[in-house]
Amino acid sequence: MFGRSKMSHHGTANVVMSQLIQNGRVKDEYGYRVHKYDLIVDVTPDEGSPFRAETSGWFEGLHAPRKGDVVKVMCDAADKSVELDIADDVRYNLKLVNRARKTRTTDERQRLLEGEPGTD
Repeated sequence: MFGRSKMSHHGTANVVMSQLIQNGRVKDEYGYRVHKYDLIVDVTPDEGSPFRAETSGWFEGLHAPRKGDVVKVMCDAADKSVELDIADDVRYNLKLVNRARKTRTTDERQRLLEGEPGTD
């Protein structure tokens, strides 16, 4: 529809290059500063032959994909197009990163409260 291909296959992608795009910084709806990154990835679809493609995404600087990272993707091998599928990836989804951080902090606090006096 509208001349666009449909990302119909799941797969994984190995990040070959991750490049920060200058002047790409904005605040997202949660108030975080995010940056646009261009990525070159080697895509391995669940069905079909591997291919290399480029894509882009918005990430908080400390939580952007790096060379060698493996990420989930949706792809169309016919036209070698790919989109990152990171909604449930705690490495890159800031909502999940902050939820995990809060859980660790809460767990550590509870562990300390339950400890014996004079212990760490």
